[in-house]
Amino acid sequence: MLAPYMLSALAGLLLASEASATCSTWSTRYQTNLEGVCVCNATQCDSVSNNYTSLTMGQVGVYTSSKAGDRFAYKVVSVDSTAVSSPTYSIDVSTQYQT
Repeated sequence: MLAPYMLSALAGLLLASEASATCSTWSTRYQTNLEGVCVCNATQCDSVSNNYTSLTMGQVGVYTSSKAGDRFAYKVVSVDSTAVSSPTYSIDVSTQYQT
């Protein structure tokens, strides 16, 4: 359960403003619309909220983006505060989300 906490902390440190409601998928570089991708430019870019600052003990903030349209959607998840001496992380190398 450490991974969602790390994601929340990392995202929170990167940006502390509200997520953009609109999104441009047009890529000047590739001259095409990129399905499921928000393209940053000088006036618009995805960002994260600062809701993580109100977390209490036993909570982690999780930011989610998806091809379906979620753009740094934020939710609070409760976690077990019991320490794990040897955590196990699994990486599925057969699933690729970006090229």
